[in-house]
Amino acid sequence: MMENGGVVSLVGSGGKTTLMFHLAREFASAGDSVLTTTTTKICRPSQHQSACVVTAGAKEPLFTQLDDLRNEHLHITVAAGHVAGHKKLIGLNPDVISAIHQANLFRWIIVEADGSRRRPLKAPADHEPVIPDCTKWIIGVLGLSGVGKPLTEEWVYRHELFAQVTRLSPGDHVTEEAVCEVLTSEKGIFKDAPVDAIRLVFLNQADMRQKRVAGQKIVEYLARRHTGNLRRVVVGCAGHDPAVLDWLDMNSKNGIV
Repeated sequence: MMENGGVVSLVGSGGKTTLMFHLAREFASAGDSVLTTTTTKICRPSQHQSACVVTAGAKEPLFTQLDDLRNEHLHITVAAGHVAGHKKLIGLNPDVISAIHQANLFRWIIVEADGSRRRPLKAPADHEPVIPDCTKWIIGVLGLSGVGKPLTEEWVYRHELFAQVTRLSPGDHVTEEAVCEVLTSEKGIFKDAPVDAIRLVFLNQADMRQKRVAGQKIVEYLARRHTGNLRRVVVGCAGHDPAVLDWLDMNSKNGIV
């Protein structure tokens, strides 16, 4: 499904950062060069997540550093700088990411293009997500731990916007159908996605049978809707091995769900 390199943008909630570094390890273990970054803010990665972290504000010094370091490291994380007083990195401008892509410095560029304040579910505000135009694949991530929970800010980032998209009321329990709405609505997590980007869904946090069943129900609902703009839906656990438990290709209806 994902081959030949390119820019991968992650949007949504419930495990984007974990999935980003999981994909980076997979690509790097195959011998491919990988850049991980963000257009928002992320916590500075651990040594296990990314052994090489670069921060630079200006484009040319950044390019020089990357060109030197990629001979030593298959995987590099880059940011524009640090958030003062916090262990967070400031994201790159999408135009800088596009310039790095055009320079062919890395086979893969993985971008966390959305924020969620560690909530399993979310709906985007007007200024979100921030997706580079050069994105080839866009992965919508949702945390299954939020399914069945009350629609409050504790479980859903921007819960009032989520209510508008899904037609639930604040305090209602989040249903599998509501998750489908936020995945398929023009105001959902794929909002402002580049027209040509291949859309994939990763239903994360399926570490218990109940959550895996919820993920399977969501896949079934999506399949019945014949959503032609979704290529594949995956149920899994980004922090586990294997990360993928079930999947369905929306066009062929083949999979193990």
